[in-house]
Amino acid sequence: KYILYFIFKKMGVRTMKVCIIGQGYIGLPTAALFTRNHCEVVGVDVNEQIVNNLNQGIIHIEEPGISKIIRNAGKNKVYVASLTPQKADAFIITVPTPYIVENYSCDLSYVESACKSILPYLEKGNTVIIESTIAPMSTDEIIKPIFENEGFRVGEDLYLAHCPDD
Repeated sequence: KYILYFIFKKMGVRTMKVCIIGQGYIGLPTAALFTRNHCEVVGVDVNEQIVNNLNQGIIHIEEPGISKIIRNAGKNKVYVASLTPQKADAFIITVPTPYIVENYSCDLSYVESACKSILPYLEKGNTVIIESTIAPMSTDEIIKPIFENEGFRVGEDLYLAHCPDD
């Protein structure tokens, strides 16, 4: 996560804006980390109650110290929770991928939906990181076409990476 910060710092960008889709056990601590490193963060979740609570500084997960970080970030206007994405420099997908016992695979529907939800907000030069746990080759075979079908050339217009949380 520090890599993006240092890339933007080297490029001379003062404040990087990060949109993190999914505000659970991975997304919320990731959001907290970025706010502590001089980034502006939009934390997106589909649960309206979670979004409302986060905007009031009420945390729904157990993580030592995170309540204070998110409350301070909200007060300092470097963190806001939202039901919808916003334009950003980088997008990080941290949604669940439930395990499917019958065929030993992961349900990628949440990841696909999250990727489609950011399409209206993407601009050339953005970075998209899939942090959700997905099977090898899923990035190339399933995720990449979502962006290419919208006219983005991955590696030229848009940068796409997979950085699993485990």
